[in-house]
Amino acid sequence: MKLSYRDAQRLLVGLRKIDEADETKLDGEVRLKIGININRLQPHIKVFEREVQRIQRELHNGKGPDPSKMTEAEEELQRLSDTEDDYKLKKIDTGDLKLSSNTKIKADTLAQIAPVLRKFDDTLSDED
Repeated sequence: MKLSYRDAQRLLVGLRKIDEADETKLDGEVRLKIGININRLQPHIKVFEREVQRIQRELHNGKGPDPSKMTEAEEELQRLSDTEDDYKLKKIDTGDLKLSSNTKIKADTLAQIAPVLRKFDDTLSDED
């Protein structure tokens, strides 16, 4: 699946929220898929974050931000964030998240993990 670095980073944050929530009860297979996805995303995101830090260091150059480089840095950050990479991620059925009983999984977290959600019924249709 192709995702921009920005979307991959959001996905990683959402998966970690679910993984770290003590109150959330998920079957082993779902937890395994979440763990696999986290492990597959992390190396890509580390590269992305290193590049962001490099751009920020160049902008500041040991001092305060250099206004003459600000626009160029913002454009480079935007290009980097929009860059797509291919990820081999496991899909998760929305029903397997047991959202009726796992009320600690918030709507914003579901939005973050949307790229890996398998939409098995019309409840997640874009037409609604």
